[in-house]
Amino acid sequence: ERDSNQKVIDSLTDDLTTVIDAITKVKETLDATSSNDERAKIRQEKDDLREEINKCFAEMDKIRATHKEKKEAYNEWKKDYDKEVEAEIKRQREARALKEKEDAERREKDAIEYEELKKLNPYEDEIKECTVLIDYLKRKADLKHTAPP
Repeated sequence: ERDSNQKVIDSLTDDLTTVIDAITKVKETLDATSSNDERAKIRQEKDDLREEINKCFAEMDKIRATHKEKKEAYNEWKKDYDKEVEAEIKRQREARALKEKEDAERREKDAIEYEELKKLNPYEDEIKECTVLIDYLKRKADLKHTAPP
């Protein structure tokens, strides 16, 4: 759209240049002409050309105003979008912090429960170690009996 606006502005600038050249020629002709009728006709052409120049300037002002409005609207949208992104990041951080806190509390609770269970059966770890050792020895003995001679 910016390129489109620039093309219109360039076109209007070319039109203005053409009009200014025409005014210059009219002025030169007016200076060289002595007849009142011809001077009035030339003045009318000059006024018409000035009116065309004013139209060109008005069109350029409209384009600039439209561009400014669109830029302001974009900036407003961008500001709102950035706020939404910040809020989402903050929400995710808070959710992560809450989850980490809950996980830490759960681990602490599990450790307390484990210690309480250990107090009820202080030999549990040793029993588990013995059970593992017994299972190992049984498998080893089974392998000896099933091994080919």
